[in-house]
Amino acid sequence: MRTPFAPQGLVVQLLDAEHRTLRSRAVEGEAFDEVYPVRFKKPVEAGFVCIHDEAGTSGTLSEVSVW
Repeated sequence: MRTPFAPQGLVVQLLDAEHRTLRSRAVEGEAFDEVYPVRFKKPVEAGFVCIHDEAGTSGTLSEVSVW
């Protein structure tokens, strides 16, 4: 995830095609060139990726890349 702002309280959620949560992980750690890697231990096939804070808003992001 790339953002010029500290991602405190942001969560990355992986959802299936029916919008059910498959995995969820808080954005943590130090940034490298405004990039905060978010890694999941096991691969998962997901239909959607959501990034939000505790209030359900997405904040301000510059870029989201999924590999």
